[in-house]
Amino acid sequence: MAKLEGRISELEKFKVEANSIQQKTLINETIAMAKPSFATVAKTVANKAPKPNNKPRPINKPKYITTIKPVEKEVNSLTTKKAVQSAIDVNSMNIAIKNVRNINNGGILIETDLEKLINEFKAKDALKASYNISRTVARKLQIICFEVSTDTGETQLVEGLRKQF
Repeated sequence: MAKLEGRISELEKFKVEANSIQQKTLINETIAMAKPSFATVAKTVANKAPKPNNKPRPINKPKYITTIKPVEKEVNSLTTKKAVQSAIDVNSMNIAIKNVRNINNGGILIETDLEKLINEFKAKDALKASYNISRTVARKLQIICFEVSTDTGETQLVEGLRKQF
């Protein structure tokens, strides 16, 4: 009988230990659910990260840049700017001038959104006589490729460049 009572007390101790272990594992599971680890968060964020789109970039509006250079070499850029301002009233034409830059030999560059201003410059006889008025044209871009085998075709080269950019 004493042996049986000893076994019952061992069984009760075992039940108490099992309950405490069960409570600890339950607590650990709820903590794990409440606070995810960095690795699990990183995995979920990496899966939801936006993928790069391969859509072509939109082409910007063309910029109309007019170059105005004086025929006489002694004239400075300030004089050229004042002559253009006095000859043409930009406010009445409803044209926005984005940028005016001074260039060498007394010339100026005028950047607008519309070609209307360029046509107005060319129509004025006073400006035509003393200034060379021209529209600047964007240069074609050139690329120099080194260490390309001679058997590579033009289409392969263009496709390779597109993949890189």
